Amino acid sequence: MSAHTLKTYVQEAIALCHELLTTINAETEAVRSKKMDSVPDLAKRKDRLTTQLQNLLLQVKEYAAHPEAKAEAAPLLHELNTAMSSYDSAARQNLLVLQAAHQATNIFLDSVRQVVAKPKPNTYGKEGAIKEKAENTSLINKSF
Repeated sequence: MSAHTLKTYVQEAIALCHELLTTINAETEAVRSKKMDSVPDLAKRKDRLTTQLQNLLLQVKEYAAHPEAKAEAAPLLHELNTAMSSYDSAARQNLLVLQAAHQATNIFLDSVRQVVAKPKPNTYGKEGAIKEKAENTSLINKSF
């Protein structure tokens, strides 16, 4: 295990954190501004970057277990910690925005379901009398 390898993995993880942070902020802004056409692509990119970051962090953890490599890469590890803190903060904000959008959508759909589920009003049948069965009633006489 070499310090050079650890430094390389840490630098890659830092770069990936910044790319992920940019993607998360773009997704958050797209949802806030209701520009939903870009959200699916941003979500896919976010998932891909998150998986890559997780794999890199596993490598960093493995190489950082060696004290001599960890000591040499200490400044980069501190920079990675800072980048991860920024990512964590942005991810929390992103989660709140996505949850709020999801909840608003559910509230709207529930409202529509309630309106659709209301009983239909009584209407006049062909003989002019109020009918309660839907199959024998019509709102418009189409026999002109």
